[in-house]
Amino acid sequence: MMGLLAQINASMEQLKLLDYSGALNLGSLRLRTEFTVSIFYRSKSAGAKELIKHCPTEQSLQHVQTALTSMMGLLTRIYASMEHLVLLGYSGDCLGSLRLKTEATISIFHRAKAGAKTANSGRKKGNEQEMHLLYFDGGILLCDLQTTTTTQDCQYFIHKFCIPVESLGFAKNSRNSNERFEIWDTKSGNYAKYCFVIKISNEDIRKMLIRKLSKKLL
Repeated sequence: MMGLLAQINASMEQLKLLDYSGALNLGSLRLRTEFTVSIFYRSKSAGAKELIKHCPTEQSLQHVQTALTSMMGLLTRIYASMEHLVLLGYSGDCLGSLRLKTEATISIFHRAKAGAKTANSGRKKGNEQEMHLLYFDGGILLCDLQTTTTTQDCQYFIHKFCIPVESLGFAKNSRNSNERFEIWDTKSGNYAKYCFVIKISNEDIRKMLIRKLSKKLL
């Protein structure tokens, strides 16, 4: 049992040294770590079950079954306790604690010229997109949600857009609809030329997010 834990710990430490390159740039590490635990979970439990078949005495059988039960319980807790927010493609600084995560319909518009009354120029860029909005203490990430084929039911986010809170522009109501709100980056950069019009279907979540943003920004 202790040998198994040592192997798991050594594997995780090695992965950390190889993959860690930033506060939130942990998608690859977490994905690989979950995969490592999953492999240990299957291989060790299969080995213990095979050992049960060849136990010479009832006493040895009980010992193996007890060890198997303990090992499976421990690995289940390890696997369940892992943070399930796996984020790929983001190499920025840490954004602090995750406060809210929700599905959203995103429309991207070009920013209005300086001095305009609103940030939204009304000129749409492309079609609406279904994304996930992740609201951290330090900013908002807009991401796509994917499911990996490596481990069953393991989902991960792919970063698309990020607006840090220090440059986050916000309007409670969009020029297109009062059911939508707008965010944009007030600083020059990759995203500064866009205004993101956001629709959240869950009214309670929408109101909660608007309340949080209003308190922080307005």
